[in-house]
Amino acid sequence: MTIVEASAPRRRCATASSETKDGLKSAPGFTYDKASTTWVPEVIWLARSQARRVEQCMVGGFMKGPSAVPTYADLAVLGKADLAPEWQGERPILCIAGRTLLDEAAAIMFAQLCTAHGLAARVEESNALTTTIIFRLETAGVALICLSYLDTTNAAHIRYAIRRIRRKLPRAIIMVGCWTLGDDEGHFDSLREGTRADLVCASFRDATRLCVEAAKLIDASSDGTKGASETADVIPFSNLTQGIS
Repeated sequence: MTIVEASAPRRRCATASSETKDGLKSAPGFTYDKASTTWVPEVIWLARSQARRVEQCMVGGFMKGPSAVPTYADLAVLGKADLAPEWQGERPILCIAGRTLLDEAAAIMFAQLCTAHGLAARVEESNALTTTIIFRLETAGVALICLSYLDTTNAAHIRYAIRRIRRKLPRAIIMVGCWTLGDDEGHFDSLREGTRADLVCASFRDATRLCVEAAKLIDASSDGTKGASETADVIPFSNLTQGIS
């Protein structure tokens, strides 16, 4: 009897210095990403692969058929008719990784949640805000930018990133996603005052709810007193409408 060994997935977990036929170096827990032609942490490869699958399920910025990503039952899934004019661009939400690849993974997950709720989002790596790249950054139709951070101890870095975004997109809402902050209200206040972000969020759910509420076409019959800023873990620094007026 001949035993045939199943082919293994293309990843390297043996040594950090093994040479590949592509001339690239692998490392433990890294997987080759064909799109970027680089070795990346497996969690990033999985997140990017899922994002590409979601893209394949979209037509005109909206999901075709059932969403490939779970949605929050208590949050609306918006259609184009539900969106305010400034949110009707092809990709109204731009998510930018703060500093690390894990920040990028979190940004990808949040972008998928927004997309599942009718707000198409795209993700840029952390180097999108560097001097050589920010001037080429595609911002047409962007209403909200979310900076994704797992580590928010460096408020100066966040403040600098926000300053660069303000110069590029002075009318856009800038939100900082502090995904590991929890209920630390003291740190919330510090970030709000120190970074000058429009909004600070501590969970995917509240950040998604904020985006859904901000994007909704305002009903003329409503008094407009209840808005996206009325969430448990979302702290507005300025009036939401000032960012996109």
